[in-house]
Amino acid sequence: MTDEEIAFRSELPLSTVQVLSTLTSWDEVDAGVMRMFTKACRMDFTNALQMRRATQYMRRGLIRELKYLKRSTEWETRWKHLANKWRIAITEKQKK
Repeated sequence: MTDEEIAFRSELPLSTVQVLSTLTSWDEVDAGVMRMFTKACRMDFTNALQMRRATQYMRRGLIRELKYLKRSTEWETRWKHLANKWRIAITEKQKK
């Protein structure tokens, strides 16, 4: 799903969606904005079961498994960076 689609579905400004899309924590995000974003993404990031599944998916080798994104023209400029950032955040969280 593109940032534009998420912005349209959530009724949030595109600039807000672009910032939220790069975060690895909800610590500084207003609860209402977070809910609008997650609902638009069709992924409930506040649901522990869904997040556990997503985390397990990421641990299995995110870069290898996201073949559909690797074929995207935006892989090098956008998705690769975000995938690595998410994997680093998961690793750091596990160390705590």
